[in-house]
Amino acid sequence: AWRGTMPMPERLLRVQVTSLGEAVGILLLVPVLLTVIAGSASPVRRARRAEALALHAINVVVSVVVFGGLLAPSMNAQSLPYALFPITFWAAFRLGVRDTAIALLIAGGTAVVCHSVGVGPFVMPGDTGASAFAHFASLYLFLAVLTITSLLAAAVQSEGERAQAEVRQSEQRYRMLIERMNEGVNITDADARMTFV
Repeated sequence: AWRGTMPMPERLLRVQVTSLGEAVGILLLVPVLLTVIAGSASPVRRARRAEALALHAINVVVSVVVFGGLLAPSMNAQSLPYALFPITFWAAFRLGVRDTAIALLIAGGTAVVCHSVGVGPFVMPGDTGASAFAHFASLYLFLAVLTITSLLAAAVQSEGERAQAEVRQSEQRYRMLIERMNEGVNITDADARMTFV
């Protein structure tokens, strides 16, 4: 249907934006599937569960307000989407990869649905044809940046926590080994100074 009616640059733009949209969809869905299906949620105390529920509730409200266009007439609409960064980084640093992925899926899904019905900070009045697709590209690029930075922060945080847990476990094994020995232990450095007795 496109062949005879659409100029080649507009066709190319549609292919590029559609491909970008597919990539963002994968970025939003795959982490949720990998973490939820694999059951990689760490055992969370009640306080953390309550914190996760509060985070997701706040995320839904902020996403609807930002992408639903509720504040657009009274505020600078272009800066509104950045309100999601503190929420996703809260999830990344406090709750882990799984809750970060869920928060990103909520925000991204809300953004795409609102944008597709013609509301939100990435929709400009009078958008038609190529310009509407260009604004979809802006939305997808924003979601890609939000998703990649938040997931990287969550991965770095969880890797740091895992490394600290391994160090604590290694220290505990070492301490237990030394305390249960029947003989004396003496550790010296390269200059023959005693560092541990």
